Order: sequence, then C-alpha cells, then structure tokens
Amino acid sequence: MSGLGVGLMVGAVRAARGCSVQSGARAPAAPSPAAAAAATVEGLPDYPGAARTGLETGEVKSGFSRSIEARFHTGDPIEAVKKYYEDAFSANGWTVVSTEQKATENKWRLSKGTTVAEVQVEAEKTGGVRIKLERRDR
Repeated sequence: MSGLGVGLMVGAVRAARGCSVQSGARAPAAPSPAAAAAATVEGLPDYPGAARTGLETGEVKSGFSRSIEARFHTGDPIEAVKKYYEDAFSANGWTVVSTEQKATENKWRLSKGTTVAEVQVEAEKTGGVRIKLERRDR
C-alpha cells in the first residue's frame, strides 16, 4: 500500500474514533520535582532560611477536602522561631484557638473561616529547631 493510502486509512480510523491530532500539540507535563518542592502551606509562611525536610499533600483527613503538611529545620534559636510564627498568625488572618507550651516545644492550633491549621516548633537536643506546618481545608 502506498504512503498516501496508509495516511488515508489512519485518518479514517482517527475520524471514526473521534480522535484529533493537532500538529505541535503536546500532553501537559507532570509537575516537576522543583515545582512540587516549591509548594507552600498557604497562609503559613516558610521560616526564612529553614531547610525543608518533608512535604505531604492531598491526603484527605476526616471531614476535610484538602490538606498539606510541610516540615523544616533551622539552626536558629527556638525563641526566634516562636516569635516569627506568632507575628505571622495575625498578619495572615489566623485566630489562635489553643496553645500548648513546653520547655522545648510549642504548638498552636489555628482557624480561619472553614480552614484549620497547626504549627509546631520543637528544639532538638542536638541543636536547631524542627518546624511543622499543617493546613486542612473543608
């Protein structure tokens, strides 16, 4: 069969299946690892200079449609980290629902509309501070 005949048959099969081909069109690319790493917890800023150690998105937790959790580590003192987040809560419109304070750890539960969040900062025995930011949307 000639090249023209094959081309006509392929075109007929595509038309019968309802397929279309656009020259130069490409399927959308999956998000790059860099784009995924750039995801943030909306309304809860990353601590400046902290290294991200973990990110979990999309796991729906009881009654929530969306969730995101990010974890960080910084060498800064815990008092500086606590102050940064306490200032960020009001600047980003959060209401502090509850606070747990221990010698080496602070945890805040927050709300804003139908969204809830939790921020936890914990001093490590080896130095530095672990930070966990979690947001859940209804």
